[in-house]
Amino acid sequence: MSETWLENWPEGLAGLSFEQQGLRLSWAEVHALGRLNGIHGHCFQRSSPEALEGLTARLDDALQRFPQGAFVRLGSRSPKDTLASMLMRNRAFNGAQAVHLLTNGSERIAFELRRCLRAAYTPWIFLRRWCDIPPESEFRCFIREGQRVGVSQYHHDSHFEGLDAKETLECLRERILTFFPLLTARSHVTTAVFDLVIPRGGDGPVTLLELNPYGAPTDPCLFSWSAQDMDDTLRVRTATGEIARIRLSH
Repeated sequence: MSETWLENWPEGLAGLSFEQQGLRLSWAEVHALGRLNGIHGHCFQRSSPEALEGLTARLDDALQRFPQGAFVRLGSRSPKDTLASMLMRNRAFNGAQAVHLLTNGSERIAFELRRCLRAAYTPWIFLRRWCDIPPESEFRCFIREGQRVGVSQYHHDSHFEGLDAKETLECLRERILTFFPLLTARSHVTTAVFDLVIPRGGDGPVTLLELNPYGAPTDPCLFSWSAQDMDDTLRVRTATGEIARIRLSH
């Protein structure tokens, strides 16, 4: 399956991200999750209660590693399209909560499980150390053939006070330029979209959040997928709704 999925990250790349633990699902667990999730449930076989009971117990054991809770997702994507996800912020403290997040009517989870069924590939669940991430700290970095071609504010419809200030943009540029060689040296892919957490004010390390395929349907944020638009600038939204940009290359 996709090289961008968490289970395919090399150890060095994973070391740039949050502490995490992956659990590979059995086919019985895949069918049990898909059936309970309810979206296209007819595509999944009925399974015994023991399948989910066993998965819940495995998740309980794994979550002992994360006393502050963990972000729950598949290796490919998270179930962020449900009310439960919004209320719980995809955070689980025990196995039952983790299963609930993955089986609460998520179209995203249903799509991924069905895709894995068609490919005869058993997917993974990942638990990632919980961290509160201010939305203004998330950025999307576009890399094509090993070259950085743009960085955008992730929550691109919002204006964050001070993010478009010249000194803030200069600080962000320096942090991106410092992190980029480390990222490319450890990455197993040369063309992808890398989501980063860059704390405001230079406090704390730059952290890799996730990888996505380069191109549609991945959201290009403040760019477009036109090759001419990828001009190696950093882009953020201003208070007037316009786009502030600064060239990353010196």
